[in-house]
Amino acid sequence: MHEDTETFRISSLQEADKFAAYISRYGDSTTVGYDIREHIRNIYNYSRAHSSSDRINGKLLNAYIDLEITYLFMMKDSQTAAGTHNSLHDTGKVAFGSVLDDFDLFSGKMDILYSLSAFSFRIRSFWDKYMGVLFLLYEDQKYEKYIKNRSRKGFFVKHAKKWRGISVHLRRSLTNIVRTWLIHSGQREAAKELDKEQFCVEFPYPFLDLLGEIIEMVDAVRTPEAHGTGVLRKWTLANLPIDRSRDFALMNDWNHGNEFMQALRRTIAELAARSSSHQR
Repeated sequence: MHEDTETFRISSLQEADKFAAYISRYGDSTTVGYDIREHIRNIYNYSRAHSSSDRINGKLLNAYIDLEITYLFMMKDSQTAAGTHNSLHDTGKVAFGSVLDDFDLFSGKMDILYSLSAFSFRIRSFWDKYMGVLFLLYEDQKYEKYIKNRSRKGFFVKHAKKWRGISVHLRRSLTNIVRTWLIHSGQREAAKELDKEQFCVEFPYPFLDLLGEIIEMVDAVRTPEAHGTGVLRKWTLANLPIDRSRDFALMNDWNHGNEFMQALRRTIAELAARSSSHQR
């Protein structure tokens, strides 16, 4: 016989503020700082304005909180891995010899592998949760079907292409990523032309195609880690310079996720402000 268990719930604005203050304090140990008090209040206000009842603990609030927590853990994973690498680099042991020649080097590399392995799973989860929040913002009646679908990315693309009025912040986030891709691939002139024309990635295409490519890049690491013998172990323990070590290419995935997270925060801030003005 299963006993009923209590689950964590936020049932008031005061509890939402307290949660945001606590998780911000917890996340502030990251080197870049972390403060989501304004973002939680924005999603709280927007969720309440669009709720059919006075209940606070709705799907959008929960889904957004879960996304923020995943984002914070990704931040901690990436910073821990980078910090460990820098410490090893300072000892002069990185990129010289085998990890089997020095236990401290081996131990440090295993710590990096620990963090990057966790990150590779979290980043794929992040995108599933991110797309789920967008469903709740733009087509909430399809959210349950999205959650239950075996191919969430495919389901997302199928329905998202019909959405209207998607936030310019989301389109700009991909525009910034495209600009970075061009610069890193040596196409600086193309990046300059992009800026001159004040280019912004159009929705639904190529926006959805490019977003799909970003998620597929994540799967290139996550899938073998989850269902095969893995690739991160082979890359991390090879003890190569960081510019040749494919494991730290995961930081590109972090940059993409971070770009989109900032865009989502700005989007929700605008939606909350619009809702507030309509209620007056």
